[in-house]
Amino acid sequence: MKSFFKNLGKIILLAFLAVLALFFVLLVIVAVFSSPEGLDDYRRQAERGEPRGQYNLGVCYLKGNGVEKNEAEAYKWFRLSALQGFADAEICLALCLGSGIGVKKNGAEAAEWMRRAADHGHEKAKELVRTMLKPTMPETRTINIEDTLKAADRGDAQAQYDIGFLYSRGLEGKVEKDDVKSAKYYRLAAEQGFMLAQHNIGCCYATGQGVAKNYAEAQKWFVKAAEQGDLEAQFNAGQFYYREMGMGAERDERKGVRWLLEYLKTAKRRAVDFTGSNPRTAVRIVEEFLSKADSEDIKKWDRELMLLLCECYREGIGLKKDAKEADKWYKRAVSGSVP
Repeated sequence: MKSFFKNLGKIILLAFLAVLALFFVLLVIVAVFSSPEGLDDYRRQAERGEPRGQYNLGVCYLKGNGVEKNEAEAYKWFRLSALQGFADAEICLALCLGSGIGVKKNGAEAAEWMRRAADHGHEKAKELVRTMLKPTMPETRTINIEDTLKAADRGDAQAQYDIGFLYSRGLEGKVEKDDVKSAKYYRLAAEQGFMLAQHNIGCCYATGQGVAKNYAEAQKWFVKAAEQGDLEAQFNAGQFYYREMGMGAERDERKGVRWLLEYLKTAKRRAVDFTGSNPRTAVRIVEEFLSKADSEDIKKWDRELMLLLCECYREGIGLKKDAKEADKWYKRAVSGSVP
């Protein structure tokens, strides 16, 4: 009976990978054939830092569409796009990591990117996580714990993140959930500049999971991850600076709004609608800050905030579309006035 369930778990995992691979192919087809833009357009967009262009360029390299096929280049552009919160790229990055396309296989990070795509509102990713990934990956994912642990103890940042991830969730029959050990390995990876670990250790300090709660440390690690382009870290850094957190965390409303501006810029560039509580909160804070600002203190970047707020209302980014509010903030940006 034990063998039966073990084999069943493998079958379910294989089915998940097959569904994910099929969805990946569909994404590639849409990206290659549905857009009138060519390779040169994608490259220009990608080099300007536009996530859709980076994603499309990754697809071109993956399929050899107009360029010599290069899986490592495809992985690079998918990752750059995913770091800006582009959900289709996050899913492709998950598949690359899960299947070893252009990069060494890494099941733990693949699962993390798939969950991020789901968290960012991608319906297919939500379905995959809910129906297949969530119940099977922790129990049936194949990973050599002993070798990974040895690599982590030798100072391999990727392995340290993987071990931290495993301890944070547990792996039935192999690793028991241990928040203290999870935080330890996240911190080791974070100290080597591993972006996902920086964000996760920030969450540990913010919630007291595996470490003593310390908002100053949480803020420090959120900023480090935000500087590398982590979307959630940009939002968290903005929150920590804007609010009176205490515990040694620095309060600076202007820095907070700056980070929320970066967060909303990324949200604005997303092809998939960026809905949820975080964008609404960010927009509300930006509006609150501008509403109480001194008119003599309106700098160039404050006008940029007003124009962004105008776009949020016009396009429904983080809130309901409102043409009157959009017009109000546009006129205030042009005139340099505040309420």
